[in-house]
Amino acid sequence: MRDKHFDELNDQLKKLITDVAGIKSAVGRLSPDGSDKSQPEQTENTSSGRLVSEINDLPNLASGTEEKCANSEGVEESSSTSTELEILRDRLIQVEEEQENSAVSFQELSAENQHLQERIEAERAEATELEKKVQEFQGRLEQAQEEINVSRDQNESFRAINISYEEEIKNLRATTDNFQATTEHLENDLTESRNQCAQIQALLDESLRENENSQANAKLNNRLTSIIWPTFLSSEEFTQWKQSLIEGLFAEPPSSGVMSTVTSLFSYNALCRMPEQESKRLIDVVYDLGLALYAWFDESGFDREVSFQNASLWADSINRENADNFTILIPEPDTPFDRKTMVSYDSDTTASPDVDAVRSWCIKDSEGRIQRQATVLLN
Repeated sequence: MRDKHFDELNDQLKKLITDVAGIKSAVGRLSPDGSDKSQPEQTENTSSGRLVSEINDLPNLASGTEEKCANSEGVEESSSTSTELEILRDRLIQVEEEQENSAVSFQELSAENQHLQERIEAERAEATELEKKVQEFQGRLEQAQEEINVSRDQNESFRAINISYEEEIKNLRATTDNFQATTEHLENDLTESRNQCAQIQALLDESLRENENSQANAKLNNRLTSIIWPTFLSSEEFTQWKQSLIEGLFAEPPSSGVMSTVTSLFSYNALCRMPEQESKRLIDVVYDLGLALYAWFDESGFDREVSFQNASLWADSINRENADNFTILIPEPDTPFDRKTMVSYDSDTTASPDVDAVRSWCIKDSEGRIQRQATVLLN
């Protein structure tokens, strides 16, 4: 801003110098010898003392001019010239004052400019120092930039490694999820297997209990078989009969004919195992067995011919075991009624003397004596 003000003052000074030169040219044109001094004068190199000298000579020039004007054309033109000179003199005085003020301002501005030059030099030195610092900072900045670039490369490398790790983590998480799902599935399978094992164990325990019960029942059955079933029932021809008796025992309700038959067989087997049993008691039990068998045959719906054949089978087996003690005789249907070996309680007196149905068999002892008569029904 100061440089601008200095330039403005310098321009004003040049203008004043130009104005002075114009005034001097005008004064020259008005010189006494009448010559036209319009040639260029010295300008910016003219000193201030010479300018003052020329200004002081203006009254003399004016006087010479007035004399010439009086001798020449007339008073009016001289008066006009004098007025013009007065104006020029005032202008010159004003210009001189402005020049003096401009000189003072110029000196002040020169001093200020010198001061500014010194400050500029100081600023330049400081700027140089700052430039050095800037260069130093620039070097540091470049070094820091290089370090930043290295750090960026490292960060990129770390980012790539991080991405790789993230992928591995994702894969591990997926593997973990799959493993967890598999573990849960295996745990469910294990739980289900444990439940199945518990059920199987319960079934096994139940089977063991049933097996133990079966073994106990088998032992009991074997024991009961040896107690209940006579020896002749162990033959193959009596297998179906034994099965029918067992099924009849477990029927709901049990068959009365089966119950009576089994009871009679138990009594018969027990008496047969006694070394000193009474023959009469054994004969009575065998007779009751006959009654039970015929009742069972009737419950089973056998006709009289089938009942005769089945009774003959049982009687033959029992006779073989007791040949020394007694003999069983089986009445055959439609045969004549024998009062010696048979008895009929429910037949009508007008009935035919032929046998219609049998309710029990006849038993005679080893000496041929009839111990129990066969119970029959007549036609």
